[in-house]
Amino acid sequence: MIQGDLVRTRDLAAAAGLDALLAFSPRNVGHLTGFAPANPNTTGVFWALLPVDPALPSVLTVGEFDLVWARKLAKVDQVRATRLWIEIVDLSDFENGTLAQVDKPVQYDLDAVVAALEEVLRASSLSSSRIGVDRSSAPYSLVRALEEKLTDAKLVDAGRVYTAAAQVKTAAQIDALRRATALTELGIQGALLDKDPRGRTVSQLRADFTQAVLSRVQQDRECDGYEQCRVYLSVGGDIGPNLGRHGRAVAEGDVIWIDAGCLVDGLAADIGRTFTVGPAPATVRRIADALEAGSAAGFELLLPGARFADVYRETQDTIRATGLPTYTRGHFGHGVGIGIGERAPYISAHSDDVFTPGMTLAYERPYYVRGLGGFQYEENFAVTESGIDVFTTLPRNLVEL
Repeated sequence: MIQGDLVRTRDLAAAAGLDALLAFSPRNVGHLTGFAPANPNTTGVFWALLPVDPALPSVLTVGEFDLVWARKLAKVDQVRATRLWIEIVDLSDFENGTLAQVDKPVQYDLDAVVAALEEVLRASSLSSSRIGVDRSSAPYSLVRALEEKLTDAKLVDAGRVYTAAAQVKTAAQIDALRRATALTELGIQGALLDKDPRGRTVSQLRADFTQAVLSRVQQDRECDGYEQCRVYLSVGGDIGPNLGRHGRAVAEGDVIWIDAGCLVDGLAADIGRTFTVGPAPATVRRIADALEAGSAAGFELLLPGARFADVYRETQDTIRATGLPTYTRGHFGHGVGIGIGERAPYISAHSDDVFTPGMTLAYERPYYVRGLGGFQYEENFAVTESGIDVFTTLPRNLVEL
């Protein structure tokens, strides 16, 4: 995980009238500390506190199982541990016979988590401060316990602060996303371009993607930050992802849709492409040509200072005018960054956002036709001071296999 820009984060928190940020989600904890716990399902066990005043200590608390790595990797002033249900001992105690029986909670002790936070806030004179919390990510029981115990503090929903802070990336984060995109393209190349996909099932093609990525990771130390990959793929008249067993084999005339992304050092790519097996039929070509025309029109406007809403309208209007008159999307792209999945800002019709240097985004123009297949063209790029830096290199048009 790569830490976000804490100067910008503190400025945004101060502008919102906050004295500190308290994060519970893996994504936000990673942004504040540069460390993400291995098991996101234990949200509540781990949390990060970033005071707006840089003179006050930043604190990360994790479960005991993550403690060693947190101390090595987290960029914070203090790392603390929450007792878990796991039996963990030190080798010295084991060898010296100084171990003792210690009762463990079934999962984690909620009261201990709250008490630890009370202690940290008191030590930093923040007990009566305004704390920005990512409330939507914290367990409801934990939020209620904090509100009941921290009666002098004001817990404020800081979702917008966290979102805004993560929108502009550091140079290291942008580099990680570039590497994630390159690995993702390598997977697409391995699954669909380096060998004939005819006769292979969707499950096999997904495995081909993963195998190509893992082969590069095994050979190249530059890929040591690789964590995982997501591969959505459909063939023929099917649309949408099916991550279970999928025995449909690729046949002549099929449309192949792929939407995928690798996660590298906490940053995840999100790109897509469309292929046909053999020459494209007239209907497929009509759809592809309209989407490609929308792509070209939208790319002309992807510049620093441009409005998201203008890109949305130009893309949609062009697609409608060149063959798909009813085509309507909720958005034509979104932020990409820490963790897998879409996030704000969205390139939508009524967005007030503008393309700002340091933003990393996906620009996409999908279309799904039941009985024919899925179509997807999706790029990842960073906004620079003078234009955009597009990470994707595969052709942006329909590829005939």
